[in-house]
This record gives sequence, C-alpha cells and structure tokens, in this order.
Amino acid sequence: MPNLYLYAVVALVVILVVVGAYLGMMVGNEASKISTLQGEVKCIEDELYGIEDTI
Repeated sequence: MPNLYLYAVVALVVILVVVGAYLGMMVGNEASKISTLQGEVKCIEDELYGIEDTI
C-alpha cells in the first residue's frame, strides 16, 4: 500500500501546478491590458501634439 505522504505530495504538486497556471494566465491578461492601454495613450498623445505615426 502506498504511503500516505506520497498522496499528500502528489496533491500538493497538483495544487501548485493549478495555482501557477491560473496566476500565469492572470499575469498574461494584465500584460495584454497594459499593452493596449499604452497604445491608446500613444494615440492620444499623437493627437494632442499633432504628430503623425510614421512607421
């Protein structure tokens, strides 16, 4: 019969993987929002100062 500590370690690892994946998705989502907001701020600044986007 497997040791009870083995089950506890496996459960802990699974919980940590799930929490890590969730936090990773949250950070990625927030980074996407920040990037979008930075683009909007740049567009507003360009409109205010009359600078055209020259790419």
